[in-house]
Amino acid sequence: MSTKQEVRLTVRIKRLDTAVRQKKFIEAIKEMELILKSLEGGTQGFGGSTTARGPLAEREATVMASAVTSMLADEQFKMTAKTFTAFTQFKRALMQVFEVSGYRGTEHLVEVIGSEDGKGGYTFKTFELPKLFAGLSINALTPKLLDLLSRQRPEISWPLVIGYLSEQLLWNENAENARATMLTWGDKWKDLPGSIATLRNIGPAYMGCSYADADHKHIIKTRINALCRRFLENQGITDADLPSPRRAVKKRPTLVILAELYDSKHAMHRCYGPSIQSLRSKFKTVYMSLTGQCDDSLLPMFDKVDNTKFEPQKPEIFVNKVKSYRPDIVYFPSIGMRMMSIFASNVRMAPIQVMTFGHPATTYSEHIDYAILDEAQVGDPQTVNETILCRSSKPRFEMRADADTPTPVIRENPETVRIAVPAWSRKVTPQFLRTCGLIRKLSKKPVEFWFFPNGTSSLYQAVGRRLEEILPAKVFPRTNYNQYIGWLNQCDIFLSTFPFGATNGIVDGMRQGLPVVNMTGGEVHAANDSHIVNRFDQPDWLTTDSPEAYAKAVARLVNEDELRVKISEGILACDPDTRLIAQDSDGAHDFVDVMEAAYRFHEHIQDAGDKLWSYERLQAMLASAE
Repeated sequence: MSTKQEVRLTVRIKRLDTAVRQKKFIEAIKEMELILKSLEGGTQGFGGSTTARGPLAEREATVMASAVTSMLADEQFKMTAKTFTAFTQFKRALMQVFEVSGYRGTEHLVEVIGSEDGKGGYTFKTFELPKLFAGLSINALTPKLLDLLSRQRPEISWPLVIGYLSEQLLWNENAENARATMLTWGDKWKDLPGSIATLRNIGPAYMGCSYADADHKHIIKTRINALCRRFLENQGITDADLPSPRRAVKKRPTLVILAELYDSKHAMHRCYGPSIQSLRSKFKTVYMSLTGQCDDSLLPMFDKVDNTKFEPQKPEIFVNKVKSYRPDIVYFPSIGMRMMSIFASNVRMAPIQVMTFGHPATTYSEHIDYAILDEAQVGDPQTVNETILCRSSKPRFEMRADADTPTPVIRENPETVRIAVPAWSRKVTPQFLRTCGLIRKLSKKPVEFWFFPNGTSSLYQAVGRRLEEILPAKVFPRTNYNQYIGWLNQCDIFLSTFPFGATNGIVDGMRQGLPVVNMTGGEVHAANDSHIVNRFDQPDWLTTDSPEAYAKAVARLVNEDELRVKISEGILACDPDTRLIAQDSDGAHDFVDVMEAAYRFHEHIQDAGDKLWSYERLQAMLASAE
């Protein structure tokens, strides 16, 4: 069976450029969409490959960026609803094109679209504004432009803001200020229709809130949830018709696991594999996923695997299948990484609905009753909207079956100190980059930052180019796990990003003996890092509470080789696997205990109104019921 070969990127770029020159804008938009879809999917990149860097990649990106610039600046190009959707839907990929290009961003669009006002600024005609904002990156949004955006009609500002919040490379103060401001605008969109068109790009934006510095970053989820609920109701989806009072306690209740991202090699399984496996000891478990698929190696973890696939345009098929099992509990290992979990978290399918923090952030959904967290993960309970049920604090990670961990290498006196930043590009914030600049300034030896942004295609090319211009850095493309560990093993210090930390990366770094510098905070995604490193023999001053203290801690490791080496040796002497990895099949019994307590005592917990329930308290309740 033959498969249709994808048209080469250079061919499509040429077609786009030609169509714009001939003012065939409908054809140009079609080619632009196909290019951006290819870049977004990581199937092609500039310069002939998904990891190419250099003049050829820049030249190809510049041809495309110039064509898009010319189209947006052309008065004959009319921004229809369809073309506006094309720009906003693929906004983050388009912004990467401009980053890789010779333009180095989108600031020039203000000049080519607007008219000088004679006072050093620019004015815009009404029809030019959608074109301007469709083309601008969040990094180009000055306070004046942001104010102008805030005054646009809701049906214009909503898709733009969702596009801006989806961007994967924020590197300057404009971007962070714009993001913080946009996250306060929820009330502007209260009357938008609940439609798939409104919610098309909701996943990356919903998840993107977590990476902001602003304390109010999750509040916008109340508006997103309301729009999702409106859409579900328009599709005829209603809450399950649940008996009152709840059904009698069963010996083996039914628990449906809704996994948006999960397979044997994914970080989710590493974090939650033993925990999910433990559920089968007391519950009848049904596994459902975004794709309807499950690894063969994971099949023994569940009583049943349902192959129903989630379709955003027809969510009722998936939701109704969940309800058909008449579950006693619905459990989300994570919420926020895909549309499936966001939609499903806004409908009541079971009397009890529980989440863990696979994506470590609160939902603000009234339909999620509990968040199960490690007792040591909880920073400020008020950052979690759900009632918190605590499990014990102990090793619970699972190693990949294909992991081939090299012997740790501790460099005693390197000429240049290599500082590892194993973090998805969205975790690398403007404030974190400024702190890296301060680290460089405070260091008495040369430093080189090794970034692992887990990107390919235009994302990797854009992030690599920008970071290597800002800092003395090497940026590595997405690769297989063992190659990544090999690179990490060549580093001397591990930086956990902030405000959103590392978790899985810390496990990798500790196993290679790297001192981990981290910054704690109230959010789970900040407190979690200090919780992990506290298991090891590394000094308390490596866990910091401000960017300044963070930079000083890193610089101290750079400047004092003997100290750094001693800390690395101390970490390895702790035998990291015994501090991190679940050592036996019973290693997650606490998880099923907490889930059983939620099942047996749901009404009591709800009536009590307490924000946080300790593991000890839940254990006592179970013991009293025996």
